[in-house]
Amino acid sequence: MITIRNAEFRRILDRGGQRFAEVELDTNQASAPHLLAYFRKEGNGRYQLVRVIADDAKAKSDTDEPYVGAFADTLDVTSLLFAGPDHGALEDRIAFGYQILDFGDIRSQLDSQLR
Repeated sequence: MITIRNAEFRRILDRGGQRFAEVELDTNQASAPHLLAYFRKEGNGRYQLVRVIADDAKAKSDTDEPYVGAFADTLDVTSLLFAGPDHGALEDRIAFGYQILDFGDIRSQLDSQLR
C-alpha cells in the first residue's frame, strides 16, 4: 500500500456541473512521489476517491509557488495504482481514500469546502 507522507487540501474544482476537492499528496512511491487526488461528496455525505493523477509538474518545480494548471504534465494513475495481481482494486482504492481523508485535517477541510 502507498504510504502518504503529506497531504494538503488545494482547491475545489467544478467540472461538468460536479464539484471535486483536489488534495495534493507526497508519497513513498518512487515512480509517483507527488500525486493529486480528487474526491466528490456522495449523497450519503461520504467522500469518494474519483481520480488520482501523477503531479509531474511539482516534481519538476524548483520553487514553492502554487500549482498553476499544469494538466499537460499529469498522468492519470488511478488504474495503475489499484490494479494488478497484488492489488484488491476496489478495496485498495477505498483504503487509500480513507488514508487520505484521515491525514491531518483533510476530512474537516473537505467538510467545510465541499458542500
